[in-house]
Amino acid sequence: MRCGWPPPWYTSIQTRLLPGQPPRFGPGDHRLRKAWFTPKALHVIDGGLQPLRDRSGPSPADLVPVMLRYCLEQSVNAAVLVGFTTPGQVTESLTAPASPLAAEDMSFIRDTAGRIQRRLDAAGEVFLDEAKASRR
Repeated sequence: MRCGWPPPWYTSIQTRLLPGQPPRFGPGDHRLRKAWFTPKALHVIDGGLQPLRDRSGPSPADLVPVMLRYCLEQSVNAAVLVGFTTPGQVTESLTAPASPLAAEDMSFIRDTAGRIQRRLDAAGEVFLDEAKASRR
């Protein structure tokens, strides 16, 4: 799916990451390799999501359904695979808006996500171990 799923900003919404507070992952967890979970990237993501919060609401329960609907509308054949760790996340993920998003909403989300992605891309490699290897 061309939505770029899961984009780092969605991961931040769904897992309720706090800016500057990287989550703790167990040894060997693949997410330890990703710059998305560093304090710097979390700050970029959190700040970049503010326009979406202003438009849709401040909580993950407000944002997740809109983001899922956005991804579903990328194609008539779109499917979104969503992971859950809490019962509340199941509810949030299954309450995507029933009606399609307006073209203006789609453009707004695409533009906002693009700004976040460009700022993350400008920060360097996604995979921390690859960034270290390239500096050698």
